[in-house]
Amino acid sequence: MDLCEDGARTLTRESVATGQDQVSRASSREVGQTGGAYDFKRLERAVDFLIGEHERLSSEKAELLEELVGREQRLTSLQLRLDTEKAQRLSAVESVGKILGRLEQLQTSVTNTTVGKTPAEGAL
Repeated sequence: MDLCEDGARTLTRESVATGQDQVSRASSREVGQTGGAYDFKRLERAVDFLIGEHERLSSEKAELLEELVGREQRLTSLQLRLDTEKAQRLSAVESVGKILGRLEQLQTSVTNTTVGKTPAEGAL
């Protein structure tokens, strides 16, 4: 069995081959003892091994699906938060734009009055 980056076990060709080798070695010892053409113990061990692997993989699949659901929920939550933050940013940009526009108007008004012109005269 190999470990992924996140520590999960993965079934590889090598790990399956290792399991098959273990079953084969154990069964070959018993073939000499039983001497029969039908080695039911060997078959039973192989079936037990496959059942164990199936159960392990089923369990791993359930864990991964659970993790996937959690990640999808987190992604949805983060997307909603991002949308909210974008809306707040746009609102802030609009507010700052209005404030800057008003400041420019005031600055123009102050400049025109100090020179002795009215805002209407300064526009001409």
